Amino acid sequence: MSNKIDSNAKLAGKVFLRTILSTILCVFMFFSMSVLSLGILGKNVGYTIYETAENGEQIVVEEHTYAPGEKEIKKEDLPSGQYMEHIREVPDGVQTGVDIVVQIMMLFIVGAFPYGMLWSLGDRDANGVRFHRQKPQLWRGLLIGLLGNIPHFILYILLLLSKFGVVSPGYLGIYRLLNIPLLPYINGILANSTTLTSDASVWQLLGILPVVLVIPAVCCVAYILGYKEISLRERATYANISKGNPDIEV
Repeated sequence: MSNKIDSNAKLAGKVFLRTILSTILCVFMFFSMSVLSLGILGKNVGYTIYETAENGEQIVVEEHTYAPGEKEIKKEDLPSGQYMEHIREVPDGVQTGVDIVVQIMMLFIVGAFPYGMLWSLGDRDANGVRFHRQKPQLWRGLLIGLLGNIPHFILYILLLLSKFGVVSPGYLGIYRLLNIPLLPYINGILANSTTLTSDASVWQLLGILPVVLVIPAVCCVAYILGYKEISLRERATYANISKGNPDIEV
């Protein structure tokens, strides 16, 4: 029993490390997609005009937001010594679509890292049960996922405590930063304008709870699929072959 507990703890540690690696990848993806979407899908909604003072300091001369139908000002129209930077924004409807796509991609990255390890573990444990070397524990993957996600549960508890003033209400910004892989979902529950936990309702904070359940759910499903020797990759491959060659029996 002790060896089993130690084994689960070590595997949970590996799940946590893989979560960190996937988070780092998601950080690069999130900011890259944000820059790309702003550059490709964004439109100019205003401008800021700067002027260089005699001491070399950059001074804001004017900041303007275009009214509907207003003609955009061009850099060539500016007096000598002034320069302009466009203020760009992605339209709300387009931004929602981008957020959904980015969230799906980041969920795939987060889930892929522990999935393979837990699938292999389930497959190996199934062989152990088959040859009577161990007892079946179909929920072992869920247990490992919960143990590996303890740091995220602590972060969520701190979020709830910040709502009631035990922790600084500004903790919400830190929580968002540490959960970038699920940031589009979090921003869907809490508007970007919500910067303090005290401004969020208890129901909104409860709506963020699924964020901490993603990794345990992935580990649970991956282990059970491995235990039952169900390979999603093989099924997807065979499905594609079947579609491309209707005469081939799978």
